[in-house]
Amino acid sequence: MGAWRFWWDSTRRFYKNWGSYVALIFSTNLVISYLAIPFFNWVLEMLLKWQRVSYVSYTNIGSIIIHQPLAALGMVAILLAIIILVYWQFAFLLLGIMNIFRGRPQTVRAVLRSTVTSLTGTSPSTFLFFIGYFIVILPFGSFIFTTPLLNKAKIPAFIVSYLMENPWMTLGLGCFYLLAGYLGIRLISLLPLMIVDRLPWKTAVTRSWQQTRHHLWRYLWTMIVTLFMIFLIVTTIYTLIYVAQLQFDKTSFAMAAATVNLFIMEAITEIIICYTTAIFMMLIIVCYRQDFTLLRQQPQYFNEAPRLRKLTRASVAIGLLLATSLLVAVNLVYLNGLVITKPIMISHRGVDNGNGVQNTIPALIKTSKEHPDYVEMDIQVTKDHQFVVMHDPTLKALAGVKKKPSQLTLKQLEKITVRENGYQAKIPSFDAYLKAAHKHHQKLLVEIKTSSAYTAADTKRFIDRYGATLLAHHDQVHTLRSKTIR
Repeated sequence: MGAWRFWWDSTRRFYKNWGSYVALIFSTNLVISYLAIPFFNWVLEMLLKWQRVSYVSYTNIGSIIIHQPLAALGMVAILLAIIILVYWQFAFLLLGIMNIFRGRPQTVRAVLRSTVTSLTGTSPSTFLFFIGYFIVILPFGSFIFTTPLLNKAKIPAFIVSYLMENPWMTLGLGCFYLLAGYLGIRLISLLPLMIVDRLPWKTAVTRSWQQTRHHLWRYLWTMIVTLFMIFLIVTTIYTLIYVAQLQFDKTSFAMAAATVNLFIMEAITEIIICYTTAIFMMLIIVCYRQDFTLLRQQPQYFNEAPRLRKLTRASVAIGLLLATSLLVAVNLVYLNGLVITKPIMISHRGVDNGNGVQNTIPALIKTSKEHPDYVEMDIQVTKDHQFVVMHDPTLKALAGVKKKPSQLTLKQLEKITVRENGYQAKIPSFDAYLKAAHKHHQKLLVEIKTSSAYTAADTKRFIDRYGATLLAHHDQVHTLRSKTIR
């Protein structure tokens, strides 16, 4: 069966029993979103407060392990609990959708019992293998299998952007994605073999590898077609809503129309999440069974009386209505400023809408006339251990110079012209930038960019030279290096 046929048949299966699918997936996501995730957040917050850990980052994880071992052990325990919950969620959805596939011969309670049994019967080695599988594969599966927990496991966008700035890191990230995608397809039957057939992980890996040996491109093409169709459906719906809102914006009831459209978008988003999850699970099931014709094999009897079907669909509709209404209400309250103070406006790198060259004095002066609460800017140490205003690790992008700021003296840097957004300006010293900011009554958010050239003496020099002035003008300082910020 072709990829287009799979998408069509799986969509028909979803539509025919949409009440059962949405009830299963939506209720599971509600429990995870509004019970499990808040609980784990609360436990982690209490643990860190108890152990007096102000934050957790790659910069201080070693210090936590050495000086606060109980906090480290507690975080490991929380991580294991989350992984168990991910395993349970996947197993419950897989067994639940397989149950719907077969005509719902089991009750929800029976499916839950089967899920618990699969958890308790999991050997330590199988569970350890699942941890590795979860870390490497599942976050990339969230492109087509979206759950509240897996959304937390994605690589953050700012990290991806940072990696993309370096060609070698970009290449490495691309290779990692390709490898993870390849392993994900070759091991697509792994979890059903472990959960349904209760096979040890080594046997399950071997079996899945054999099953997908000559089907890699077929499965990949099926995923691409499915993603494309979901993207097309979502884009079409959202475009229609957006175009309609543009027309409503010209009327006196624009806000009311926006509220209705927001409600529609939230409801559609929840349904699309359920639809995508169901389609993904159907693909896993047909790959696991090695029979794409399963989608056309309707069960002889579906264990759902007409009255129960109506009740299920009515319950789903009411649940979606309540959840969506709550989300819309929260958004409206938030956007009208009823639960928050006035938002702080920060100009990133001292520019607004490309009105100059980042981190330069002419752009700062222009931006200060718009009265942002803070102008965020970056400083680095020079060869002679002065402070220059510059974000990038090299001068290549803005000045065409293949040098790092730490390889040149401050006087050499001040003679260099940087260009961006159709403007040009000289690289400023921090002294000149700070003087211009205070002259125009503009508060700064100073980021100290540390490098291999940066030393503890530079931190002391910064405090001695600028500390009193920054405090007097209510400026703020931040950096990604915990030792420097302390």
